[in-house]
Amino acid sequence: MITGKKEIGIVIKHPNTRAGCVENTNIDKRGRRMKLIWALGMLLFVVVLPVALLTGNVRWIANDLSFYQRGYERQFSYQTTGIPKEELDRATGEMIAYFNNSGGDFSNIQVRAGGKTFRLFNERDVVHLRDVRDLIQLTYRIQEVSLAYVFLFSAAMLFRRNGKRLLVRLAWPWLLGGVFTTLLLIAVGLGMLLDFDRMFLAFHLVSFTNDFWVLDPATSYLIRMVPEGFFMELALTTAVLALAEAVALAIVTTGSLAWHKGRRFSATTQRTPSAI
Repeated sequence: MITGKKEIGIVIKHPNTRAGCVENTNIDKRGRRMKLIWALGMLLFVVVLPVALLTGNVRWIANDLSFYQRGYERQFSYQTTGIPKEELDRATGEMIAYFNNSGGDFSNIQVRAGGKTFRLFNERDVVHLRDVRDLIQLTYRIQEVSLAYVFLFSAAMLFRRNGKRLLVRLAWPWLLGGVFTTLLLIAVGLGMLLDFDRMFLAFHLVSFTNDFWVLDPATSYLIRMVPEGFFMELALTTAVLALAEAVALAIVTTGSLAWHKGRRFSATTQRTPSAI
């Protein structure tokens, strides 16, 4: 008679095994969440960079009296207004100061021409200039916020530990932002060259809630000072400056990454023993 023996296996579970698995799962989830947050932060950086560059250039041009003077000469504003250069330049300086002041009154500016002193801007001009000032002030705030984010994100990348060297961590966001800005500005620049009138009209319809920007050259000195051609020069200058900055960023960051890759390759080659 053959007797069969049934083997009984006893499995002893460590009391911390399940807790350890749960903890590892939570760590993995936190890791995925952090990667998503960094990816969204990178995407926002790429979008914000052209905003910072464009608004920064707008701020610089809006405060550059020499840009207005060159524009007046090219658009024949000194001739069409009939106001001496010294008087119109002085009035422009006061207009720039007004743009940089969130309060104040701009309705009483006086100029002298033809032996008479008179008020330069009519009521419609004054209302529109107030709207322009508010728009410029908004542009300043957007530039400050976007620039702050660009630098804060770059600073955060300094402390991020993702296995990549510092140069690589810093270079990639700026490279992607520079390439995106370049492509965006090329598209916008082509649009301006092909149909600036339509873009100029769309800008006014979006930016202003009234029609005080529709000015009559027969009664408005403002439209004779800065006709549409002046704004086309302003828009193209802003875009070209931002484009040059974006291309420079792309070139510098690409060169930095190439240099870093070359160093790593050289170090790997030196560590690899030669075959005999």
